[in-house]
Parts: sequence; C-alpha cells; structure tokens
Amino acid sequence: MFFNALNSFVVNKVVQNNRFPLWAIIALGSTALAITVSNRDRLDEKAELSQGVSQNWPFEPLPYISEQNKKFVPVSPANEAIQVEVESGESLSLIFQKVGLSDVELLNILSLNKDSEKLKNLKPGQKIKFEVSDNLLQKLVVEITNLESLIFSRQGKSFSMKREAVKPDTIIVAAGTELETSLYMDGKKIGLSDSVIMQLTAIFAWDIDFSQNIRIGDRFKIIYEKLEIKGEYYKTGRILAAEFINQANRYTAFLNIDDNGNNSYYTEKGHALQKTFLRNPVDLVRVSSRFNLKRKHPILNRIRAHKGVDYAAPIGTPIRATADGQVKYLGVKGGYGSTIELQHGGKYTTLYAHLSDYAKDLKIGSKVTQGQIIGYVGKSGLATGPHLHYEFRVNGEHRDPLTVKLPAERSINIKYKTAFEKRTSMLLSLLNHSKAHDTQETRKITQTIIRLYSKR
Repeated sequence: MFFNALNSFVVNKVVQNNRFPLWAIIALGSTALAITVSNRDRLDEKAELSQGVSQNWPFEPLPYISEQNKKFVPVSPANEAIQVEVESGESLSLIFQKVGLSDVELLNILSLNKDSEKLKNLKPGQKIKFEVSDNLLQKLVVEITNLESLIFSRQGKSFSMKREAVKPDTIIVAAGTELETSLYMDGKKIGLSDSVIMQLTAIFAWDIDFSQNIRIGDRFKIIYEKLEIKGEYYKTGRILAAEFINQANRYTAFLNIDDNGNNSYYTEKGHALQKTFLRNPVDLVRVSSRFNLKRKHPILNRIRAHKGVDYAAPIGTPIRATADGQVKYLGVKGGYGSTIELQHGGKYTTLYAHLSDYAKDLKIGSKVTQGQIIGYVGKSGLATGPHLHYEFRVNGEHRDPLTVKLPAERSINIKYKTAFEKRTSMLLSLLNHSKAHDTQETRKITQTIIRLYSKR
C-alpha cells in the first residue's frame, strides 16, 4: 500500500512536473525497497516461529514468565574483610573515613575503656582489620604490637573488647665458626644478629679481652633461642650455652635463671663467669698504651710511669664502671683532665681520665653498678688524642688492669645446682654435636631444653 502511494507520487508529481532532481528520486526508491525487504523478512520469521524454532537458532527458547509471577529475591552482601596498614600521619578517624564507616561507630569503640584509648595514637606499620556486613562494622582487630592485639566485636548497637596476646614459638639454634677476619664480621657471615654477637662478648667479658686478645683462628660455638610468630622470624632470644676457644684457652658458659628471674652464666663446673670486676671499661676498642712504669711521656718528653692502660676510642664513646662502687672523685684533676674515681669496698679503687663528659646526675657519693655508663671518652688534660686512661688500684697500689688477678669467682647456689647440671649436660651434648638437629635424640633434647627454660 505504501509502495503504491509512493509510486503514484513519483510518477504524477515528480516525473511529470520535473520538480525533483534525479538523486532524490534514487534515494526515495532505495528507501522503499529496503522497507519492502524488511517487511518480507518479518513475515517469513513469523511463519517459521509458528511452525517451531528455526534450525539455525543456536539456543534453547526462553520460557515466558509474566511480571505477576516473578519473585524478588534480595541479595545480602557477604561479609567483607578489609585490612589496612597505618601510614605516617594517619589517624583511626581518617582510616574509618577511607573504609566508609561512620564516626559514630568509632566513638562507640573509643569510649569503651582505657585500653581502647590506645587507638588514638597509632604508629606507622600497625595493621588494622575490619569485618563489615551490610555497611555495618561487625569486628575490628587492631595490632598494638607483634604480640598483642585488641579485638572489638559488635554486640547489638555497642561493642565488646578483648585483648589477644600471642606467645612466640621458641626455636633452638646452633651456630659457630672459626674467626677469619673479626668476631663481628664472621658472626654476621653465619647469620648472627647484632644482639647475639653483643651477648657473646658480654658473657665472656670477664675472661676475654675482645679489644686486644682475639686472634685469627679463634673459634666459638653457641646455642641460642630464635623466636617466631606464626612461622615467621620475630627476634633472637637468649644465648643458652657458649664455648669460646681463645688462643688455645677454652671458656664455657651456661645460662642459669634464679627464682627472681635474674640471668647468670656459669662454667660447666658451676663457677660464675661474672667476676667482681670487668676487664675493660669500654667495649671493643684498641689498647693504645699499656701499663709501663718506665714509659716516656709523649707530651712532657721525659720518663714518667704509665700506671694504667689507655684505650683509643672516638670522642663520646661510653665508659662503664668495671664494678659496683661509689663515686669518690668527680672533676678536673691536673693532667688527667676530667676524671672519675670509684671506690669498690675498702680494698679496690678505679680511675677513669681524659673524659669529655660525665653521665647525667652523677656526683660525688653516687652509687654505681657494674656496667653502668659513668662518662664518655674525650681528650681533656694532657692527651695527644681522644682516649680513656684507666687505672686499677689495690690498697692504693697501682696494678696492671690487663693482668691483675681479680677477686675470686662465685659458685652457683646449691638450690639450683642439680637442675643446672641437668640442663648443662644436655646443652653440652648439643654444643659437641656437629649437626644438632639431625637426629631424633638431639630433637628430643632440644624440646626438653625449650620446656625447661620456658618455665624460667
């Protein structure tokens, strides 16, 4: 019908009257032809549907469901776990905004108790875990330290809190080496931490002069604790046993812990390693001048007895009291420069000279403990360079600090002796075993040691 009307229009109005150009005629004709073909395809398609689905249609026909019979099934969002790590300058309020949670929830948590106030001062690196459902916070876990977390759980419109403490797993590790360069470098080479190396030097500080007497070829073996959290390294613990061979002299140390939790090291025979005096007042530095009663003074240029030991060290190096005592003198003392003198009972005194500064709050009459920092290396007085001049006196007479026989060692308390000997025997077996974890027997010993020391 449309086609007939169009044909009549073209013939009567366009062709006869010559009103339309040729391109318009062609365009109208093409449009009419396309409409005709499209209508014919639709008719064919309807005919096929009436007889069944076309063989060329690749899918099953979809069933028809009326709008009235459709059922609406709401989809509840699953619990969403979000974990973030605190960045520098971030507060918990800012983190709540980033996660998309209400400040009302945060206020409810912060007002719970004093423990929740810890959340006001977050540190970079802390981990926070959110559990959210239907845009509501259900659970908040804040890692306060590697060993402690605070857990807040929804209880209706408020929250409850509990503290969760993680106890690290203890692993017993054996290590040892022969020195080729230095104790520190060779220790690092076999994977020892700075903490373990410093522990080792502190344990034998009364018997071995680590600044002067260490030699290439010396060797050591240690048994120590390594702490892990969920299978990952946390930190190193205590040295439980150690053996050090220094210039063919063998020294051993085994840890004992008394009822008050005090750590002390003893030889395998039960003699205390901790003497009344430390050999050195400074750590790991070089002896620049020894005890010499006929030494020529470098500044005065004449024979003047050197009644102590000089330790060359950078300005500011900490100086430690070699024994418990009391400050007898503190101030400038002639060529000694800034000086501290300690009284140790009625028999012994020690002197520390050429200091750059004194420890804070130290004064005449102050009591000090062995290892306490009392001052810092300098070059005050008659000194050619920064160093510590250290003197040791017995009943007022100067003795060579490097060779003087120190007061007798103590023995382990009788009440700890049986348990100590049992632990020492097991630790010795591990020290003497080349591969401490290769046999079932050594694994049993290791577990027993962990159990025994965990009670202490």
